[in-house]
Amino acid sequence: MDNLERPPVIKTLRHVRYQIIPLIIAAPGNTKEESSINTDVNYGEVDGIQVTYSDSTAHLNSTFDQFKIGEKEIYPKGYETRNCSAGLETGVNDRYDEEIKEPALGSTISIIMRDGGNATAYPYTAFVYLRLKNPTK
Repeated sequence: MDNLERPPVIKTLRHVRYQIIPLIIAAPGNTKEESSINTDVNYGEVDGIQVTYSDSTAHLNSTFDQFKIGEKEIYPKGYETRNCSAGLETGVNDRYDEEIKEPALGSTISIIMRDGGNATAYPYTAFVYLRLKNPTK
C-alpha cells in the first residue's frame, strides 16, 4: 500500500477539554482539600481556570489557601476565589483566567479552598474548571 492509499488519521480527542473538580463545602468556614486529582494525560496544557458555585453568594470572602499544578503555585494563600469567576453575562470562554499556561499530562492538582461563610445554604459545591488544550492523540 503506498502513501496515497492510507486512510486519513482521525484524531479521537477534541481540541479542548474541560476537566471539572467539584469541592463540597459542608459548613460555614470549612476548608476543602483536594490533592488526589490529576489532569487528563491526553492533554498537554492547562490554559485556563474558572470557579463556579451551586450557591450564588458562596464566593463572597472565599479564598484559596493553596492552588498548585504539579509543584507550581498558581494562586497564593488568601487569593479570593471570586477572581476566578464571572457572571452569566460574560461569554463562556471569557470566564477563564487565561494567564495559566501549565503542563497537563497527568499533573497533580492540589487545592485547599476556605469558605467565606456567606452561602445561603450548606452544603454547597464549588466547581473548579480546568481548560485543557493540545490533545496528544
